[in-house]
Amino acid sequence: MIGSAKGYRAYAAEVSRATDARVFVAEYRLAPEHPFPAALDDARSVLAAAIDEVGAQSCFAIGDSAGGGLVISSLWDLHRTGATLPGRIVLA
Repeated sequence: MIGSAKGYRAYAAEVSRATDARVFVAEYRLAPEHPFPAALDDARSVLAAAIDEVGAQSCFAIGDSAGGGLVISSLWDLHRTGATLPGRIVLA
């Protein structure tokens, strides 16, 4: 369960309760079965879709540990291409 979206259900539920917001936990492809840049491609696509769905100012990108690095890398890729970025980020 650790390192999967399933392992973050309780955390996501608490974030949702505390913020009164919808929360989506992405399940992205992991190495070694899916080498770089599979996880980055997945995270970038999820962030872009979330921004399209709720708007940039209502979108928060949250990541901890390796997920924090993935959030930063995804944001850098989106920024580099001129795409819209989420209104807030939270890294732990």
